[in-house]
Amino acid sequence: MTESVLLDGAEQAIDLINQLKAMGIKVTLDDFGTGFSSLSYLRDQPIPKVKFYLAFIKDITTDTRNAANEQGIIIMAHQLSLVVVAEGIENRDQQPDLVHRQCDRL
Repeated sequence: MTESVLLDGAEQAIDLINQLKAMGIKVTLDDFGTGFSSLSYLRDQPIPKVKFYLAFIKDITTDTRNAANEQGIIIMAHQLSLVVVAEGIENRDQQPDLVHRQCDRL
C-alpha cells in the first residue's frame, strides 16, 4: 500500500489492512517519505514493513541528505519493530551502504 493511499483514505485503508491481517496477509507501506506522512501512522497502524521511496536510495552514497533520511528512517522503523525494505538499488555502492545502515531487505 502506498503512503498516499494511506493518507488519502486513512480510515478505510486501516480497515482494509486489519481485514487483510486477519486473513494472514501482511501489508507493506510503500514509497515511505513521499507524502506528508504522520509518524503516528507508523506507530499506530498494523503495518509490519516500510519500503523506501526509490529517489532516496538513488543518491545515497553521494548525497548526505539522502543518506541522513535513510539512516533516520531505518533507526525509527527499527525502534517501532518494523522491517525496512529498500528497492531500486542501481549500483554496487548502494547495497553495502544500506547493509551498513542495517536495512533489513534489499
